[in-house]
Amino acid sequence: ACGNELIVQIGHTMRQALVTARQSDRYDIEAQKVILPSHAMILDAITGHDPAKAYEAAQEHIEHVWRDMQKKVLTKTEAKQIFS
Repeated sequence: ACGNELIVQIGHTMRQALVTARQSDRYDIEAQKVILPSHAMILDAITGHDPAKAYEAAQEHIEHVWRDMQKKVLTKTEAKQIFS
C-alpha cells in the first residue's frame, strides 16, 4: 500500500511477532490475569470519552507487552545457546 518494501517487511515482522506472542499467551492463565486489567483500563477510558487516558493506558499496555516479548525472545535465545 505504501510502496516502501522496507516498511512492508517491518510491518510483516511486527505482525508475526504479535501473532506468536498472542498464541503463546492464549493458554497462559497467569499472562491473561496480567493483561485483562490493562485491556479493561483502555476500554474504560474509551467508553468514558477520555482520549488522553485511553492513549496513556494503551501506551502502558504496549510497553508491557513489548517488555514481555523481549523477555520471551531472550529466554528462547538463551535456551538455544545452552542446549545447542
